[in-house]
Formats: sequence, structure tokens, C-alpha cells
Amino acid sequence: MGEDIKTLEEVHRLLVDLISRGFPGNDLIPLIETDIETHTIYQNNEKSLVQIIKEFNQFQETKAQKSLAAEDERQKKQHELRSIERSLQEFQAQHLALNSEVEDFYKELQSLEREEQELQQQQDAVSEDTTVVLPSSKYLAQIYQKISKIKWDVSTEGPVQKGIHYGEIAQPITLDTSKLSDISTTNSVWGLISTDW
Repeated sequence: MGEDIKTLEEVHRLLVDLISRGFPGNDLIPLIETDIETHTIYQNNEKSLVQIIKEFNQFQETKAQKSLAAEDERQKKQHELRSIERSLQEFQAQHLALNSEVEDFYKELQSLEREEQELQQQQDAVSEDTTVVLPSSKYLAQIYQKISKIKWDVSTEGPVQKGIHYGEIAQPITLDTSKLSDISTTNSVWGLISTDW
């Protein structure tokens, strides 16, 4: 483009030189005017074209910057998304672990509640024994002792039973239940008891 302008300027200079030397240029004046107009249009077009190229380059540069900024933003969002996904996976793992712990604690609680019920039942049974059965058993044992006048040694273990009969004379009793039948043992004890009331 720059060479075309130089050529056009050279032609203009030559024409102006010819006219100024007296060359009959009346016929050339409309041609020169057209040439000047063409030159002016060409210059204006060249300026417009340069402006359009600048604007296009600026548009391309702005578009490239926006594209780079959008790519950076996209990468940041992808990084954030991956970070959130990792956090979510960690929370899910923690949630599963906590659920498992809660389930274990719940099972242990149920087991403890069953044990507590069993202990309560045992305690109720013991309470009944100590308030009803034991006093009545103790009462019966005292009555048997008063009637039979026999005091048994409760510390002896095994088949040999020992005690003392407090009849007219205190005499020790030793019964080997492994050698005697239940009837013989009972008869031996009844034989010690006086029937005189």
C-alpha cells in the first residue's frame, strides 16, 4: 500500500510540474480532479482500513484476554469442584463410620438394657427370697430346731452331716448320708427326738 501511495504522489507531482510549465492541461484538469478525488478516497479508505484493522486487532486481543480469563475461571471452578468432591467423599466416609459406631452403641445399649432387665428380675427374686422365703425358711428352721433340739453344723460339706442334739444330755451327731438311705437318715434323726410333750 505504501508503494502505491508513493507512485500516486509521483504521478501527481509530475502532472503539477507539467501544468506549471505551460503544458496544455485544460483537458487534463478533469482528469487531475478525478485523480485527486480518487487519491483522497484512497487515503480515506486507507485510514478507514487501518482503523478497522486496529479495531479488529483490539477486538481479537480483548477476545483472547476474555478467553484466557474464562479458561482460568473454568480451571479454578474445576479445582474447587474436585476439592468439594474430595470433601464430600471424606464426609461420606466419616458419616459411614459414625453410623457404624452409632449402630454398635445401639446394640450395646440394647444388650445393657437386657442385662438390666435380667438383673432387675434377679433382684426382684432375691428381694422376694429375703422378704418372704428366707424369713419363712429361717422361721421353719428355728421351729425344727426347737422341736428337735438339734443344732446342725452348717459349715460341713459333703455327705457327712454334723450337729449336736440337746436332749437330756448334749450329744454329737455324725451322719454319713453316702452310706445311709434317705429313710435311714430320717429315722436316725427322728429317733433322737423325744415324743414327750
